Amino acid sequence: LQDDPLLRTIIHGNLAMLDSTLQEGLVSGSGWVPDGVWPWLGGVHGIACDLAGNESRAVELLYAFADHATPTGTFVEEQSVRTKGERVGGDVSDAEASAVFVYHVRRLLVRERLGNLDLLAGIPETWLRPGAVTELKRLFTEFGPVSLRLVVSADGTRAKLHLSPIDGHGSKGAPVVSLEALKHRGYEYADGRQLPDRITWKWGKELQLQCRRSPQAAGQAR
Repeated sequence: LQDDPLLRTIIHGNLAMLDSTLQEGLVSGSGWVPDGVWPWLGGVHGIACDLAGNESRAVELLYAFADHATPTGTFVEEQSVRTKGERVGGDVSDAEASAVFVYHVRRLLVRERLGNLDLLAGIPETWLRPGAVTELKRLFTEFGPVSLRLVVSADGTRAKLHLSPIDGHGSKGAPVVSLEALKHRGYEYADGRQLPDRITWKWGKELQLQCRRSPQAAGQAR
C-alpha cells in the first residue's frame, strides 16, 4: 500500500484526540457515564495503535484495559473512575469487551498483514522474564492453524522458540517472526551472533531457534 500523508495525519490526529481524554489510561466521557470509562473502547484504541505501528502504546492500553476487569476477569460496559464513585452503565458483563481483550492479545502475538503472518511483533518485553512461557496452540489464522511456543529458562539466560509448520493456503507472503523484543532483552544466537530484527520464514517449514542472553546483558541484570 502506498503511504498517504493525509490519511496518516487523520489517523494520528484521531489517536492523539483520544489520548487527550484519558483517565486511568482509558478514553473517558464516551458514553452514558460522563465521567466514566469504557473498557471495551480501550481495547479498540489499543488495536488502532497497533495498526498504526505503535506496538508499545498498544501494550500500555492493553494493561489499562486489563486493570478495569472485574475480579472474575469480565468487564462492565462503562464504569466511573475511582475519584468519581462506583457508578456503572450498560451491559454487565460485556461479553464483547472480553472478546476484544482476547483479540487485542492475539494481535500482539499473531496478525495477518499484507499477505504475511506477523508473529511476536508486539510481544511486551516484560513477557520475557525468567521462567516465562508464551504459547499458542493451533490458533486459527487466514493462513492455517499456528502453534508457537517461546520459553525463557528459569534463570533467564536462555530462550527457545518453536514454530510449527504453517500451511500458508497458497499465499505469496510468508511467516515473519519478530525478534526485536528478544534483542532488546539482550538475547543473541546460541553461538554469539547477533539476532536480526526479524526472520522471514517459509510456509510449511518448522522453525526452532535457541538463544542465549549475552554476557554483557546478563551482567547488567545482576
